[in-house]
Amino acid sequence: MFSQKQKWMPFLFCLLFAFASLEATVLFGVRKDSGTLEQIDPNTGNIISSFGGITNATSIDFSQGSLGQELYAVINDSTNDRVVKIDENGNSSTFIDLGGGNAEPWDISFDSSGNLYITTDTQVQKYDSNGNLTLSFNHGLTAIRGFVINQKEIGITVNPVNGDIAVAGHSSSNASARVFDSSGNLRGDIQDTGFILGAAAIQYTPDGSQFYIAEFEGNDTMRIIDSNTLQQVSSFNIFTTSNTGVDELAGMEFDPVTGDLYMGGTTNSFGLVKINSSNQFVYGKAPFYRDFALASEFEAPNTVPEPSSFYLLFGGLLLFLRKRD
Repeated sequence: MFSQKQKWMPFLFCLLFAFASLEATVLFGVRKDSGTLEQIDPNTGNIISSFGGITNATSIDFSQGSLGQELYAVINDSTNDRVVKIDENGNSSTFIDLGGGNAEPWDISFDSSGNLYITTDTQVQKYDSNGNLTLSFNHGLTAIRGFVINQKEIGITVNPVNGDIAVAGHSSSNASARVFDSSGNLRGDIQDTGFILGAAAIQYTPDGSQFYIAEFEGNDTMRIIDSNTLQQVSSFNIFTTSNTGVDELAGMEFDPVTGDLYMGGTTNSFGLVKINSSNQFVYGKAPFYRDFALASEFEAPNTVPEPSSFYLLFGGLLLFLRKRD
């Protein structure tokens, strides 16, 4: 028979189970100079480890799979353009073969249904969760070529609510981004303001109400666009002073819980910058990154194995014994 104190034990173990089920947020970045992947501490921006053993990656993203969030990377290779799937041990396997080395893939993004979108020099391509091509259309933008590192970029982001597709680049009509509906029909252009060469970094907010677009100019400007009206809501200069901040941004990632924003690209001082939900500078780090992926369910190889199954089994046993009593 349980004592009064012992009767609380099942509830304590249930709490332990709940805490054991919480996994730390993980952040991965693609190095702009080599296309290699690194795991990054999101709180400090420090590199934890290299990851995946791949090179020539241009973009990474997480998708909700049947077993939780899964990590994908697009490889821009001179002989073998492809999308690879990377497991928690860093092993990669080809998910989509893009055919030879002429596809020129740049950026990837997933919608809420697990469909994958890729930008090439000329097209947006949509693939289902099995890797089958289901839609392609011309985005009408040209690639941005960076000033410091000779690297082209065409960014893409998909609205998590309505499936709209926003693509960043440059056009002869001074558009730095174009927005399409989920069927590939053009909704409208986002026009440049001032002396701007176009954009590469673009990202919807987690609620889909806005998207952020970083435009190339003397001091890169972040513009915030209303996703319904496609009108600018506000803007801010990414540089906190003349000596800090990132330049020629090529990647952004929002934390859906905190609203923090991670940005990377070539730099004056930093290649990774974290900005909080009030658009205030948090930290900057030196390595150059061109894209990020953030998740809460992906367990990297150097983490401690999750003991939740043990607590669940032991807690269930205690509850069973209590019922017998």
